[in-house]
Amino acid sequence: VGLSASAKKMNFFKELQRRNVYRVAIAYLVTAWLLAQVADLALGAFGTPPWVQQTLLFLLALGFPVACLLAWAYELTPQGIKRSSDSAQAAGSAVGGHRTMDLVIIGLLTVAVVGLAADRFLLSGNTDRATTPIRSERPSVAILPFVNRSAVDADAFFVDGVHEDLLRQIATIGSIKTISRTSVLQYRDSDKSAPAIAAELGVETILEGGVQRSGDQVRINVQLIDAGTDEYLWTESYQRKLSAENIFSIQGEIATSVADALQAALSPQERDNLAKVPTTNIDALNLYFSGRRRMETRRPEELEIAVSEFERAIALDPAFALAYVALADTYRLLNNYGDLPQGIADANGRAAVDKALALDDRLGEAYASLANLRRRSGDYEGAEQAFLRGIELNPNYAPLYQWYGEFLALELGRTTEGVAISRQAVALDPRSPIINADYAEALAAAGRLDAALEQYRVAIEIDPEFSVGYAGVGAVLGILGRVDEEIAAYNKMFEIDPQDTWAAFGSAAAFLDLEDAERAAEFVERIAEFSPGSEYHTAALLLLKIYRGNLLEAGQAAEQLAESWRREPLPLRFLRDIDIDRNNPESARSRYLEFFPEFRHPGNEDINPANIEAAVDFACLLVQMEEIDRATSLLHASLVVMESAPRLGYLGYDVADAKALTLLGDRAAALDALRDAYDAGWRAGWWLELRADRCLDDLAGEPEFVAILDLIREDMRRQRAALDVGSL
Repeated sequence: VGLSASAKKMNFFKELQRRNVYRVAIAYLVTAWLLAQVADLALGAFGTPPWVQQTLLFLLALGFPVACLLAWAYELTPQGIKRSSDSAQAAGSAVGGHRTMDLVIIGLLTVAVVGLAADRFLLSGNTDRATTPIRSERPSVAILPFVNRSAVDADAFFVDGVHEDLLRQIATIGSIKTISRTSVLQYRDSDKSAPAIAAELGVETILEGGVQRSGDQVRINVQLIDAGTDEYLWTESYQRKLSAENIFSIQGEIATSVADALQAALSPQERDNLAKVPTTNIDALNLYFSGRRRMETRRPEELEIAVSEFERAIALDPAFALAYVALADTYRLLNNYGDLPQGIADANGRAAVDKALALDDRLGEAYASLANLRRRSGDYEGAEQAFLRGIELNPNYAPLYQWYGEFLALELGRTTEGVAISRQAVALDPRSPIINADYAEALAAAGRLDAALEQYRVAIEIDPEFSVGYAGVGAVLGILGRVDEEIAAYNKMFEIDPQDTWAAFGSAAAFLDLEDAERAAEFVERIAEFSPGSEYHTAALLLLKIYRGNLLEAGQAAEQLAESWRREPLPLRFLRDIDIDRNNPESARSRYLEFFPEFRHPGNEDINPANIEAAVDFACLLVQMEEIDRATSLLHASLVVMESAPRLGYLGYDVADAKALTLLGDRAAALDALRDAYDAGWRAGWWLELRADRCLDDLAGEPEFVAILDLIREDMRRQRAALDVGSL
């Protein structure tokens, strides 16, 4: 009688068991899993394209039924691998094979368990290690440049863009201190250890990773390292179809995981920000990434291409707010580093910023751009509001602190605050030459000239080709009266860039201080060759014309400069004297009140280190208009501010106290003030004050005045001789 169907089925499963098919299947699956995990790590480390791992997984899946068929046909016996037999004798002989297979399976399972434990407790961020307490109240992280693991070198800009945008997202998390991009770029391809890099940047953790783009796939690997132990806090690998949505989604997930690993609280608004998708157009995103890289060069030709790329990105996605912000910033840079007139740059920039904020009113970068536009237009109250709003929204955006500190120190005269805010910018971006230089600028505004010199030299040490650092060194040395050394610093700038307009302007002004008009004229002509009609060309022309007594031509230059350098004392002072000579003092009054609206309320003027010189110059005009009471009040208020302000510095009052005292009729005190200025090292622009400013006319015949003038001229002759013999 034939076997029933159930009996046959039972015999079949027994045969599967006897022939080790179950054991082979289990062993194969465990082995395949282990191979997949090893391949994931190894292939990612060597930068192989995604299809390699996909092919491996396909082959492993294809091998499973083959392994089962081979297990049915052959079996492992003490005498080796033999063809399977249905006999009872074969069943008995297979016992040893079963034991061997059991030992193999136990070994593979042990390896798998160890691997899972290592992945969960040593490498994964969702583990006890991920919740290891970080040692400061505000955890800190530096996100190193990502490695380009693609086969195409041209993908580097895409990888840089992913890195920059991830950094931007993490920077919006207020509970985490994030180091800015400029400072971490120097560690691209660095062989320094994570603890060494962290020590240099002042952080407790390091995030590193790589990006691999292949066809329509993108793979991003990241690891968060505890700098104290040099161990992983968290690691993850993301592989998705290449799209803008997926790129931003991965970045948001990474930022959230980093916050979780550092035990940093995320507000609901911050979580919403991390979930945002700035653009869904991958081509627009690529153009944005490329334009950002071109912005970093500060070269006019690259900036013009950046404008084009941002405009193309916006055409592809008119709702791409970040592209509008980048466009606005590029217009400003084209004004600073190129030939784009300020009026056009500001108008175009304002339109772009307004559009960005209309699309997303929580972009800290947009408020930074808005603040700069407002300060350039003289809207200081609005500028400060925008700076503070930007910092609230993006508390790790170093340029916000950089520009806000500069604004407080140089334009509002709040030097103590400006220095403190600028120091925060350095903490967020310690290896940025320009941020270190702007910190030095704030120090110089506060009169801390030795500290400013040291900070400028830090910027130069970071980048020996950083010409702005040498410009700062030259400016500070000039303020200290070391004119020969000042010129040497400008010569260094010319070695870096023979067409540097600031170096040419600074050299022209320095040679006029040395009473060498011929060499000053050479530098004015030099500016005219490569930057005719620029603000520095106009300013240099103004100085040279005043020195030579060509007052009509000087007046034309002063009118041009007053519109662009609206709160610079020199052009306003010169135009004031022209208006007085033309018996039109009301024109001068209107100009001062337009550029310094804080002078509009008699007895309630807001005098600070940033406008002391202008206040004294305005008081001089009031004396000429016989408004003596108002002039006296303004002069006394200015002298009170000078008591706590630096004599020498970017906002130093120089000899403004001597002018104020002269106008008040106290000649003896005015001469004492001049002597103090000379002893302190004041030389910069000395001839403008002592020879060309009518506020000091009443002192011109005094013996002490003549003696001080002779001492300065003798010092200038000595320094000019040092230059002539090449002793620098």
